[in-house]
Amino acid sequence: MYFKIYLATLLIVVLTTVNAQDKWTSGRPDGHAPISVMGDHTHGKGDWMISYRFMHMHMDGLRNKTSDLSADVVFDNYMMAPKEMHMHMHMLGLMYAVSNNLTFMAMGNYLEQHMHVSMMNMMAGTHEHFESASAGLGDVKIFGLWKFLDTKGQRIHANIGVSIPVGSIDNSAVTPMSEPNATQLPYPMQIGSGTWDALPGMTYMGQKENLSWGAQTYATIRIGENDHGYSLSNKGNLLGWIGYRTTEWLSFSAKINGMLSGKISGSDPAYMNPMMSPTLDPKNFGGETLTGSLGFNIYIPRGAFKNVRLGLEYELPMYQNLNGPQMKTKEIGTFGLQYSW
Repeated sequence: MYFKIYLATLLIVVLTTVNAQDKWTSGRPDGHAPISVMGDHTHGKGDWMISYRFMHMHMDGLRNKTSDLSADVVFDNYMMAPKEMHMHMHMLGLMYAVSNNLTFMAMGNYLEQHMHVSMMNMMAGTHEHFESASAGLGDVKIFGLWKFLDTKGQRIHANIGVSIPVGSIDNSAVTPMSEPNATQLPYPMQIGSGTWDALPGMTYMGQKENLSWGAQTYATIRIGENDHGYSLSNKGNLLGWIGYRTTEWLSFSAKINGMLSGKISGSDPAYMNPMMSPTLDPKNFGGETLTGSLGFNIYIPRGAFKNVRLGLEYELPMYQNLNGPQMKTKEIGTFGLQYSW
């Protein structure tokens, strides 16, 4: 089912290229992709753009493969079970076009994460609950966007990027199991990857009259291990979207996004007993996911706030086949502002 939806998404994008308009333009509300899509467009020589995005991800409950799990099942093998997680990400982006075909982009972010955990009290035979949190600057990403097709309302560019390991992999906190000392938080609560990562990709966009569409594929390729002796999994994404412009300032969009990732390679020696929690066990990561989203873009074409763009998108899971037990995604919301000059 997962790959059938993938193919259907690509087919829709291909079919909508028929009768594209003569020239692609960003000067309309659907001139950019849905706000959660990064590196979707290039600029003309000398143009700048600054952006801010806020993303909220909510994870709730546990899953192994395609089956939901209760905490009681997890306690058969682990002392603790994650229950719920909230992640807030603030992202700043800067783009500059050195030519009509080459645009550079840099992105930084600040993350805040909160995880609710259940713990088995072996003496009392009861469950206790606690919360852990982490926050800090995430990894910095730098891209070159090379446009090599711009004809008949269609554009294609290559996304060539690198992720710089700025985010910490040393976050720690006091937990009921470590009181009064702090202990290193599990893999999902770390802010960065700890590795330099290659970020190759490709983006296609098309327009005609009031309709727009696009597709993007990209990968995250880990280069070696980090200082703690592990590397997060390589990842691959394929997404497609379609937009409809209702007025010169408003458009609506629908998007489908599939991701494939694997387990953690290696392990952090700080986690001496990974059977304490699924979040400490390197094999409980990755899987196949498919999400669908709806959103809108607002674009100001003239006046004092000319070229300001606002986007909002709400995303829900459609399919999750996880290398569990691990937490499943409940919802994702993204809000953003963009200004170009």
